Amino acid sequence: MLRASAQGFTLIELGVVLVLLGLILGIAVPTVIHSTVSSRLGAGADRVVAQLSLAREKAVDEQADVTVYFAATGSAARMTAVQAGHNVFVQSLPTGIVWSPVSSTSVVLTKDGRASASANIILMDGEGRRDTVSVMSSGMVVHP
Repeated sequence: MLRASAQGFTLIELGVVLVLLGLILGIAVPTVIHSTVSSRLGAGADRVVAQLSLAREKAVDEQADVTVYFAATGSAARMTAVQAGHNVFVQSLPTGIVWSPVSSTSVVLTKDGRASASANIILMDGEGRRDTVSVMSSGMVVHP
């Protein structure tokens, strides 16, 4: 007596598919996690560049120096720009991004658009990866 052919997958075929799926996920998940953390670090550096550029424009427009302070409170890092004793802005970095201990703590942008001194603002994540924003004495803000 002949049997009708069975339909479906064999146990070996299912096992091979599961092993391949496990390998793909084992490679993909760490890459996605690393990309997410790196993008937060880059976003933080971009935010610093934007706020320093804004502070420079404010100094030139108002013809008064603007000082930008970089401070950390607990696990949060923030920038505060002050002009003539008043806050121009207060901006926080993305979660998990902090200032490096060797980073500059403030930058003064003068009314002629220059910085009083060049500075490096170093951001880092919880795993020690770093990104640097440089302020040249000419007032140019660079994020390589």
